[in-house]
Amino acid sequence: MSATPETGLVPPLIVADGVSKRFGGVLALDSLSIDIGRGEFVSLLGPSGCGKSTFLRCLLGLERPTAGRLTLAGETVTTPPRELGVALQRDALLEWLDVLDNVLLPAEFAGLRRADLRRK
Repeated sequence: MSATPETGLVPPLIVADGVSKRFGGVLALDSLSIDIGRGEFVSLLGPSGCGKSTFLRCLLGLERPTAGRLTLAGETVTTPPRELGVALQRDALLEWLDVLDNVLLPAEFAGLRRADLRRK
């Protein structure tokens, strides 16, 4: 992303502005606001149940926030972005596929051809 002409500053890649998520009567994420720049390394730390995974699921477009706004590269996240992926805590590999085919499986789900992506 390039700097804006007005300020000369590079806008953040990820912006969470007052993001909240409720599951029924349970508030899983409460008014999270954070800007994450391109190339930044960020760790989410906290006890079980504090909203870390909920935030990531919202960022990945797997859940929709019940309040606030979440953007990636200036666009509101409404579906899973092709630019993002996730590594789960527990393995979720298909034993009958080799490592590369397991890595490329999400691309197939996104409608991309594995053969076109094998070189990457």
